[in-house]
Amino acid sequence: MADSQNQIHVKQFKDDIIQAVQQTNSRLDGTVRRKEAVKAEEFFFHKLGAFNLLEKSSRNAKTPFIDPVHTRRKMTTASFHAALFIDDFDTDKSIISGLDSDYMNGLINAAKRKKDDVIIDAATGTAYEGKDGTTSSSLASTQKIVHGSAGLTSTKLLNALEIIKGNDVDPEEMLYCIISASQENDLMQDEKIINRDYSMGAVLDKGIVGKWNNINFIRSERLGLDTNSNRQVLLYTENALGFGMARDITMKVGENAERSFTKTLYLKLDVGATRIEDEKIVEIACTES
Repeated sequence: MADSQNQIHVKQFKDDIIQAVQQTNSRLDGTVRRKEAVKAEEFFFHKLGAFNLLEKSSRNAKTPFIDPVHTRRKMTTASFHAALFIDDFDTDKSIISGLDSDYMNGLINAAKRKKDDVIIDAATGTAYEGKDGTTSSSLASTQKIVHGSAGLTSTKLLNALEIIKGNDVDPEEMLYCIISASQENDLMQDEKIINRDYSMGAVLDKGIVGKWNNINFIRSERLGLDTNSNRQVLLYTENALGFGMARDITMKVGENAERSFTKTLYLKLDVGATRIEDEKIVEIACTES
């Protein structure tokens, strides 16, 4: 790994470190079903199937008993960590103030972004279900909108909404759509999105797509690409995905005796995610120019 820390010495132009452009918070953590303090290597989100009533067609009929259908999805947590040295060799030759907090904030920001990566990977990846969580389950093609050689359009969003509504999803559940800057640009040129003749109230707030058709838009530049290099935009409800934490972000500071007692900043977290209810998530393939 290249050593770039000499860039912070006195010969630099500014006397403060400016954090490189970066996402500084988790944008998706609050959009999913959360389970904290997971104390196991594997955790299961349980699902209960819908009940159907039977007609009573005669007097004194036998009481009909129905069997509840239980299914579950497995979530496996993974550990992520990183550390940084703050050597007197650098700080004694620098007029930078607050280097410790700058480095610490940088590590925390990386951890928050990692949460989003874990959630996005779970949304588009393989889920595991069954008693032992060994049966793989991919998102069905019926839960996907093809790219159609186009970016994100109001028509694609309406088709995705139709899929979710057709699955009889509770309309009270919050809806989220994760888009990148490219899809935001698409929507800001779509008449059905920006024209008040199609939608009541303001849909754009200073150029930022906000809420449309009960969809809450969240911009993220961390969405992946499918096998055809189309952006995988996600539309889902608050109960579609599960996110669990065995350990939230933890920071430790100490001295490393093997490295001249250099101060060391260390961060770790242990998290995982899975799709819980596929009926509540739609993947929308979008081309990008």
